[in-house]
Amino acid sequence: MKALFYYWITSNLFSLVYGLSKLIELFWHDSTGSMEQLKSTVDQPLTNSPLSKMLCNVYPGLHYFFFTKFGVAENPPLLGYLQSLLQLSSTILPSQAAKTVSDVFEQWNDGMESGILSSEDIGYLKKSIHKKKTTILPTVQDKCISLHESFGLLCRCDDEHLKKEFKNLNNVDFLCFGDLNHEEKKSFGIRFLSYFRISESLCFLSNKETLSEEVSQHTRTHTSTTISH
Repeated sequence: MKALFYYWITSNLFSLVYGLSKLIELFWHDSTGSMEQLKSTVDQPLTNSPLSKMLCNVYPGLHYFFFTKFGVAENPPLLGYLQSLLQLSSTILPSQAAKTVSDVFEQWNDGMESGILSSEDIGYLKKSIHKKKTTILPTVQDKCISLHESFGLLCRCDDEHLKKEFKNLNNVDFLCFGDLNHEEKKSFGIRFLSYFRISESLCFLSNKETLSEEVSQHTRTHTSTTISH
C-alpha cells in the first residue's frame, strides 16, 4: 500500500510534526470545520489525530499535486469525524462545538443516503454514540453527553417555550445544534429523521403532552423511546 512521508510546523516554531502515513488516511481539507476548530484550541503535536492527516495546512499550494498525482481524498473518512468530535468535546465548550457537530451529522446523513456509509459503518456509529465515554452530543445545558442510559433522556425540542419550561428537569437534556438560520430550520426536520437511523434513543418533542408522557415513561422505566410527530 502506498504511503507518504510528510512534516509540518506547529505554532511553536521549534516543534516539527512528521510521519509516514498511508495515502488512504490522508485528506486535503475538512468541509465541516471540525479540524480547524481543533487546530485553534491545541498547541501541541497531535501525531495520532485526524488533524495531522489534513494536508491543506501543510502544503496549501499543492492541492492539484496531491489530488491528481497521489489521489488524496478531498475530505476525511466519515467515521474519522467521531475521533475529531471526541477531541473537540474535551477542549472547547459544547456551545462552541454545536454547529460543527450539526455539520458532522449532516455529513453522516449524506453518507447514509449515498451509500458511502455501509450498514456496518452505521452500526459502528450507533454503538459508539451509545457508549458512556463518547460524549460528543452538545446540550442546551452546555455539557456534552452520549446516548448512554446513565445520562437520562435526550430530547430535540422545536418549541422554545417548552424548552425553557422543562430544561431544568433532572435526567432530561435538550440537544443543541447551534443557531440555525431560516433555511436550516426548514431543512432540519428532514435532516433530523436521519439521526434516528443512527439511534432510537433520541426524543423529538413538539408539544407538552409528548414531553410529559415521555418524561413519565422514562422515570418509570429508565429507558428512552423514539417519539416523532
